[in-house]
Amino acid sequence: MPGSKKVKVVDRRTSFSEDAPIPDEVPKEFSNDKPTYVQQLEERTARAEAQVARTIEAYKADAEVELARTKGRLEREAQRDLARLRGQLALELLEVLDNFDRSLQSDSGYEAIRQGLIMVRKQFFSALEGMGVSEVDAQGQPFDPNLHKAAATSEVSDPAQDGTVVAVFKAGYTLANDLIRPALVQVGKQIKSTER
Repeated sequence: MPGSKKVKVVDRRTSFSEDAPIPDEVPKEFSNDKPTYVQQLEERTARAEAQVARTIEAYKADAEVELARTKGRLEREAQRDLARLRGQLALELLEVLDNFDRSLQSDSGYEAIRQGLIMVRKQFFSALEGMGVSEVDAQGQPFDPNLHKAAATSEVSDPAQDGTVVAVFKAGYTLANDLIRPALVQVGKQIKSTER
């Protein structure tokens, strides 16, 4: 080719023969030196990671303080609400107590006192109903261990009464559909014939 220069190539690589010993240390010219920009990036990354760690720790500390404040505030509010509800309940029950006292102070006969007590009981139960209390329907119902507590059994001749509540010793109550006291009942048990 006309006008072209020849390029001389010099190979300065060192080659090792298979019998040559392998050095224990890497020569300094082959050490793990990194270019300056890589070192700068690593330093910036390390500073950023340290800042993130400090921010996370500060956030955790702030969150713990705020959680403690919120918990304290909620507890104080719950105590105030509970005190307010107790006050409302006491007022309703005081009305019942007033009527009960009036019934006891009456000079009327036995029947008038009885009627007064019936009215006080109705008023008292009405106050409980206002709080969500309901009486468990037990008399004549099939025995339900989720609602009733059997205190006794009674022999019955009618097969329809077998396993049903034939007497209620103590009424059962629910509060917002949750059983707070089971009804204490007597359960009918059919008489078995002894004919052979």
